[in-house]
Amino acid sequence: MKFKAFFILLLSISIICSCKEKKHEHKLQSIEDYWLEQIKLYPDSALLKESLIQLYRDSSDYDAALFYSDSLVKVESDNPRWWHIKGTLHFELHDTVSAIKSFSKAYLINPNPIDGIYWARIMAFQSDTNCLNLCEELLQKFGTDIKKETFLIKGDYYNSIKNYNYALQQYDSSMSASYTFMEAYLQKARLLMQLEKFDAAINVLKKATTIQNNYEEGFFNLGKCYEKIKDTNDAIEAYNRTLLINPDDTEAESAINALNK
Repeated sequence: MKFKAFFILLLSISIICSCKEKKHEHKLQSIEDYWLEQIKLYPDSALLKESLIQLYRDSSDYDAALFYSDSLVKVESDNPRWWHIKGTLHFELHDTVSAIKSFSKAYLINPNPIDGIYWARIMAFQSDTNCLNLCEELLQKFGTDIKKETFLIKGDYYNSIKNYNYALQQYDSSMSASYTFMEAYLQKARLLMQLEKFDAAINVLKKATTIQNNYEEGFFNLGKCYEKIKDTNDAIEAYNRTLLINPDDTEAESAINALNK
């Protein structure tokens, strides 16, 4: 009898989960149908087309997002926006070769700092020295407003080729260009952590989280640093600050649970 009751319970849970999944799929299908219908009514609206791609992206259906963006590129190959979207999708899928191709295409059609920075930074991660030339071109075209990004990209490049001292100098220059540019603090701290210079990394992250007191990644990495130097109390406090900013951060929650054991 107990086995029968347990089997009925499992069957009930399975039916409930199946119904919820079908409702979710039906809801997504309804929203997709809505956007497709709107696009038929207003075929020249780029915003509607982007909304459909975003729907696929939000539901992690990257195959559909790429298929639709590819169809747009075929029709409007000279539209840099579609190439930018393709680059973003490929980057999120860790397809750096395709991402470089798409961002470079967007930039060459319409030179702009956003696509240029994306293109240069991915090349930096790939240890491609051409990123340095592109950084200089971007500075000449768009001026000092993007100095912080170009220094960051140079830091990433020198980091990738293991010239760590010069990488740290570039990250410092990026922070000097804009003291609120959190990405430079994060990259410098990560490099210092990689080099096992945890006290130095802590100083960088404490400065970053003082400047921006809701900096989730800053507090999370601060927690990791404190763990490395066996400072359990401060590690837990940093992870708790992470959870205050983002209660859904499962990594911070897991870290706290592990430290409390």
